[in-house]
Amino acid sequence: MSIGERRHGEVAGEFYAAATERFAEFLAAARTLPPDAIRNRPETLRLSDLAKTYVRGTRVVRVAIHDLDGRVLFSTSPEQIGTLPANRRDLDAARTGQTTATSMTGASFQAIDGSSSDRKLVESFVPVRGADGSQAIVSLYSDATGYHTIVQNSLIVLMIVVVGALFLVLGMLIFYVGRDRVLQEQQARNTALAESVRSAEEASRLKSRFVASMGHELRTPLNAIIGFSEAMKLRVFGPLGAAKYDDYASTIHASGRHLLAVVDDILDMARIEGGKAVLHETVFSPRAAFGNCAQLVAAEAERNGQMFSARVADGLPAVRGDEAKIKQIVLNLLSNAVRYTPRGGRIGLTAEPTAEGGLAVTVTDNGIGIPADALQHVFEPFRQVADDAVRKKGGLGLGLNIAKSFAELHGAALTLESELGRGT
Repeated sequence: MSIGERRHGEVAGEFYAAATERFAEFLAAARTLPPDAIRNRPETLRLSDLAKTYVRGTRVVRVAIHDLDGRVLFSTSPEQIGTLPANRRDLDAARTGQTTATSMTGASFQAIDGSSSDRKLVESFVPVRGADGSQAIVSLYSDATGYHTIVQNSLIVLMIVVVGALFLVLGMLIFYVGRDRVLQEQQARNTALAESVRSAEEASRLKSRFVASMGHELRTPLNAIIGFSEAMKLRVFGPLGAAKYDDYASTIHASGRHLLAVVDDILDMARIEGGKAVLHETVFSPRAAFGNCAQLVAAEAERNGQMFSARVADGLPAVRGDEAKIKQIVLNLLSNAVRYTPRGGRIGLTAEPTAEGGLAVTVTDNGIGIPADALQHVFEPFRQVADDAVRKKGGLGLGLNIAKSFAELHGAALTLESELGRGT
């Protein structure tokens, strides 16, 4: 049971106990009265006032009392009285003693505060026992519109910050690498850069908790770009064209590509969250695709002092799918393995047919592993294990979310097994 369900359980239990203590006769009579008679009784209005006192300070916008058959005996929305809930599954669960909570699509109705508008709701059914020993079910409807709005606005702010940072990087490259510019042009670019910085700083003040997880991923390459480009600006090693500046330009280029990869991950996530991710399917050789992934990762593993092995079965038949997205799934998993496996560790990639005629791709490592209580959250966007060793490795926490979503687009499943200290 979640925190929200426990809170709803407390509100429902306390409200029904008070209701049966003050209006026991009315509630008993309501079980046999027709709906219009219940609506016209003064006790209905007094019960609504009582409900308001118990839901004050919460997001609850409607309260109803049902008999054990589901019929509404009382509701803060009078039109609901005498009806049966459409959500029979949760009602049946409540009749067995379970508290349930289910998200609903937008609906327009008279709320407990008198307002009427389209809302995104969470509907809870809570089994209760009254002060007189009677049993009933209380349904609570909570307004979740604000939460959905916060998530949408956070994604918009996140995109503003990332795009602003990318434009800042491009502006700095153009400004510092350019030669023989007249003072007027330099001043104009300085002004444009200052404005870009002010815009980025203003956007950063609006960032959500999502953006906090990106700090390291943006700050490290930006520091490299600013530091090396400033050295080029000041001609630390003499006029531009010296060999040392070639290394600086390479570092600036690599940092820019890293930032572009960050933006690509954010855009992939935005398309996935918006339901706009599509597949560009072709028929391709999985052996060639996975071999290419292995080549890309092998060099990085060697630099890290890790042992990497790839075993792709011979004779794998051609498959139909989005080759780029399937390779991205494998590369995301391999990159995580390299990132969280210490020097001297082992990383493996296998691809082989299944007995059912499918294809099983497995990535293994003997790295730091994932705690059991974190396994259920690792596929959530921006989610990383709350461990200093993990956070020092960087990353946005999007790789597994994107990989799982792309796998599901293909009708496949991505599963994860891990043990802390033993690997994944």
